[in-house]
Amino acid sequence: MKIIKGLKHLKRQPEGSVVTIGVFDGLHIGHRHVIEKAVRAAKESNRLASVAVTFDPHPVKVLSPGRYIPSLISLKHRIRLIEEIGADKLVIVKFTKSFSKMPPEKFVKNILIGKLRMKHIFVGENFYFGRGAGAGTELLRKLSRKYGFGITAVKPVKVSGRIANSSLTRDLISKGKLREAARLLGRPVSVLGTVVKGSGIARGLG
Repeated sequence: MKIIKGLKHLKRQPEGSVVTIGVFDGLHIGHRHVIEKAVRAAKESNRLASVAVTFDPHPVKVLSPGRYIPSLISLKHRIRLIEEIGADKLVIVKFTKSFSKMPPEKFVKNILIGKLRMKHIFVGENFYFGRGAGAGTELLRKLSRKYGFGITAVKPVKVSGRIANSSLTRDLISKGKLREAARLLGRPVSVLGTVVKGSGIARGLG
């Protein structure tokens, strides 16, 4: 998977693309479902690249710094999980206050179409973006007709009657309900880190 960090390093791509976009905090089964659909559509086209677009840091940390929302996984972990799903490229947009003021149509026209040459986009039904998160799937449908790309709004994935989302997953983990959280994630709750050499006491404990 090719990783492009920052819009300043994003050049016009040589081929068209199928895009999916989101923060993807936790990479729960709902996120995976959307990304997998984009990857599958790109492969079936035989000519398009699958591109995931994500943001770092989390928009809430920039726009509401006093509101503490712990990330479910690190950016490094998110990258690894998206790569495992099979995306061809990952664009990591540095989220800043300046970027947050970019009009939604400008982002779609200049970045998704102008740089990524987007032919189709997959998003969740509850996807929102742009200034104040005021733009969603309805605006994307309107822009799709104007700029000639396709859009698929994917229905939420439910587990035991509850919609899989980052907020619910975060709440379950904070309450120690790791089995329930694991069902939403589609994998055990885990932390990605580097193992460093310690004093070797564990070896003596068996």
